[in-house]
Amino acid sequence: MAINLITNPSFAGRITGVSPDYPYGSSQNQTAPGAFDGTPWIEIRSNDIFGMQQSLLASAAIVPSGTADTSPVSQYVQAIVEIAAGRAITATEGASAANAYVVDVSTDQQAPQTLFDGLRVEAVLAAANTGAATLDAYGLGVKTITGSATVGIIVAGAKREFKFNAVSDEWEFTTQVIPDASETVKGIVEAATTAEMNAGTANKFPDAAKVKAYADSVSVPDASETVKGIVELATNAETNTGTDTTRAITPANLSNRTATETRTGIVELATTAEMNAGTANKFPDAAKVKAYADALLTRATAIATTSGTAHAFTGLDAGLNRITVMLDGVSLSANGDLLIQLGDAGGFETTGYVSGAGRGGTSTTSTTGFIITVSSVAVNAFSGVIIFTRIDGDTWVSNGNLDVNANVDPYVSAGTKTLTAELTQIQITRTGVGTFDLGKVNIFTE
Repeated sequence: MAINLITNPSFAGRITGVSPDYPYGSSQNQTAPGAFDGTPWIEIRSNDIFGMQQSLLASAAIVPSGTADTSPVSQYVQAIVEIAAGRAITATEGASAANAYVVDVSTDQQAPQTLFDGLRVEAVLAAANTGAATLDAYGLGVKTITGSATVGIIVAGAKREFKFNAVSDEWEFTTQVIPDASETVKGIVEAATTAEMNAGTANKFPDAAKVKAYADSVSVPDASETVKGIVELATNAETNTGTDTTRAITPANLSNRTATETRTGIVELATTAEMNAGTANKFPDAAKVKAYADALLTRATAIATTSGTAHAFTGLDAGLNRITVMLDGVSLSANGDLLIQLGDAGGFETTGYVSGAGRGGTSTTSTTGFIITVSSVAVNAFSGVIIFTRIDGDTWVSNGNLDVNANVDPYVSAGTKTLTAELTQIQITRTGVGTFDLGKVNIFTE
């Protein structure tokens, strides 16, 4: 360590005071012969100078030549030049752990007392980093290495140089070391020779010229069903003809080959709207066909006809073209005939019907509804079907057949009625004063 002239008792009263030029004092001559107040040239002072000189030589690995330095040739200046050129920043790896690197001062070098902005250190590190890393240089504190989160940025066995940034209080890379490229790490590659290209050597990368030369030298056979090779692409016309066995088709060819009534091909599935509209050349799947068919023929919930004077089905869908009314053992408590009436948003209409029913030479007519029985008595129980069909606009026609008490002589009926608006409801009722007392009724709509 350097001596301090100010505090060392050997120099008390024999040096000049502190000054801007010499903050630790400077030498002075004695004031008169024998005054002994001049700065003494003693062992401690000589060793301080010798120690500094020899430390310079040792740090630069220079052995004294035995010849005094001159201005043109100075081993001390050479030592300073070599230290400034990088000898002083070379360190030796210490007891590093995973992603926690430690470097110590190299032989014959001296470590800085503190970390300072721009301080550089370089060392060969034995292990690559696997994530964010730290560096403890000369035991001056563990600091983060900026940019070390990239896996493999510190290459095992490679020399890395770091510079301390006092603002961020972190070590920074002074140079970018690029690792070897791999399937998971971006990096440098080695170019392949022609022989390595032809042999398919792994981890060697041919340039475009070698790739082209190799490809040009390879004789590729025509492809077949058993041999890999080259093929000619088919035209749309050849694809549509469908007889060529040597050309390959592309997705565009396949898309162009649409199915027709005389040719197999691809089809476009219909949307629900296209299914319902019957759009040509659009093909519904089974789910849409079933949904459409189910929507065409809708069965309501059966109504028990065991009481009351009328039973209605309301809220029917707009656009219906056929309604099937089904009776199962329907009867009245007193004599009277069965009527079916249609209705729109204004209610059930009770006039304007042209209808008739008959059985075994007996018949009757009605204008208040579609009459479907004739001269019925209380003990009669009717089963059968009455069908209403929209002929156009809001005009409906009917025809029906009913069995009574399993009799072989059925009741037949027919009629017509033009509503004032779109049909929205239908009901079964009766003539006379009886009430329903048996059976059930339901409808199908299409």
